[in-house]
Amino acid sequence: MPADNEQDPLDRWLNQQVRPLPPPPGTFELITRRARRRKLRRAAVSVASAAAVAAAVAFAVPVGLSLHLTPQSKGASLAAGNSPDVRGGSASTLGTGTKMAANGEPGGTGSAAGSSTPGVTTPGYLPPNFQPYSVTWDSLSTGWIMGPAGTPGHCGAQQDSAICTSIARTDDGGNTWHGLPAPPVGGPDSVTGVTGLRFLNASYGWAFGPELWATDDGGEHWHQVNTGNAAVTDLETVNGRAYALFGQCSAAGGDKIAECSSYTLKTVTAGSDAWTPVAGVPAGLTVQESTAAGSTTTGSTATGSTATGSTATGSTATGSTATGSTATGSTATGSTITGTTAVDGSAVIELAGAAGSVPATGYLAAPDGTLYAGPLDGSAWHRVAALPCSPGAAADSGLPRQLMLAPDGIVPGGHARLAVVCAVPSPDSTVVYLSDDGGANWAEQTGVGLAGTSLIGEPQSLTDLTDGTLILATVDSASAPGGIYLLKPGAAKWQAATLSDPSATVPGFTYVGMTELQQGVALSGDPSLHQIWMTTDGGQTWQAMPIQD
Repeated sequence: MPADNEQDPLDRWLNQQVRPLPPPPGTFELITRRARRRKLRRAAVSVASAAAVAAAVAFAVPVGLSLHLTPQSKGASLAAGNSPDVRGGSASTLGTGTKMAANGEPGGTGSAAGSSTPGVTTPGYLPPNFQPYSVTWDSLSTGWIMGPAGTPGHCGAQQDSAICTSIARTDDGGNTWHGLPAPPVGGPDSVTGVTGLRFLNASYGWAFGPELWATDDGGEHWHQVNTGNAAVTDLETVNGRAYALFGQCSAAGGDKIAECSSYTLKTVTAGSDAWTPVAGVPAGLTVQESTAAGSTTTGSTATGSTATGSTATGSTATGSTATGSTATGSTATGSTITGTTAVDGSAVIELAGAAGSVPATGYLAAPDGTLYAGPLDGSAWHRVAALPCSPGAAADSGLPRQLMLAPDGIVPGGHARLAVVCAVPSPDSTVVYLSDDGGANWAEQTGVGLAGTSLIGEPQSLTDLTDGTLILATVDSASAPGGIYLLKPGAAKWQAATLSDPSATVPGFTYVGMTELQQGVALSGDPSLHQIWMTTDGGQTWQAMPIQD
């Protein structure tokens, strides 16, 4: 018989303390890069009432959107998280579909309910070190955040990952948070993981980028949705529906959602996994690199990007200027196109709830700089016109580097107003263009963001207020620090918002959105600070709020 506590050598070995291995090299750096870039631009806020609803994560007060935080001027501004580009109002729940359970079991990361050791999904448990890189709201008080949290290597029974993907919910406007189950996947990897979160309402939500997961019980359980090997790069919700971009992407550079050569816009009703292409928008939208035999295209690039509205296919840009020179009537004269080659680009969706006589409307900035728009009831969209600039290459988040689009309310004539910020010719440019007819024609807001004006960092996220005020989030650039900036109608200079942070740390911001006229949400360019930012005075001042229970 053994003399040392009645244990044989095997027992002693099994009872020794196990020291987990560190995460793979570069894991946290990848999370930080994506968090820094993710446009967490819309935090959807949908307020189901007879009056109006705020739009998700970047919207205003129109009826029918879930928060993604687009400014309140969209009829309904939503704040936080793309899902609710809460630019719209109330959300209805529709749809049926086949669901695929991950590993044959309900989703959920971390320790199972009832486990003696708290995990990232133990009911109500808020894991430490929460780093929010996506936020979404469906009312002024209720919102969700997603990001890595807890202790690497200790993510719970259903998630064996170096990064513990976690979700938390607030029901008091961000003052306190409690944990919810998360999809049983790690942080973003080259071909797996999720980076964005959108909730349509208290029941239906989606986690995406590049994988796609869905919940129909408020996040208590998650199931993976079959995307046919496509990467979901953007997703917004409104009026009982979700709209998403399905990209054909590679992972040659280690970041699948940032290396996509084509995009297809699809939609689904809440409760269904049967995503279908949106009619009127061509499938497989691309940036095309044209090869001309023996001559060059006059004044325009051959990458599919637009020269302030003109496409690289020989069509003219009516009335728009290409960095100061008029492109009207210029064509690729005499050139013979011998072929086209698809190159990586980017695209983005923006949703606006109903406002006045303008119904709830969705907008798509395609990789070649074309604007598409249409109703948010599942019916067909249409081509509108060329945008003032093209989206350009994708950031690590999968979203455009050089174009931010925001529905900007309604003009007196009853038309939808749109705003675009173009980060061209340099990454820290903030040139502003406005359209008073739903995107058919664009005019530059003179002097804003051009050479000779003060630089304000690299633009990341755009939202607005109902009076036409634009609110821009930027991160640090080589020439200027990042922050949150406001541009009043007709103004020629961005004004810095006041940032109040007890820790005296004021980083740049990757996302900003308004849940309603006064309240908004922003995400820090440094998620390791474990906080979100809130405003209650229409974006004039912002207060850091820790992620705490």
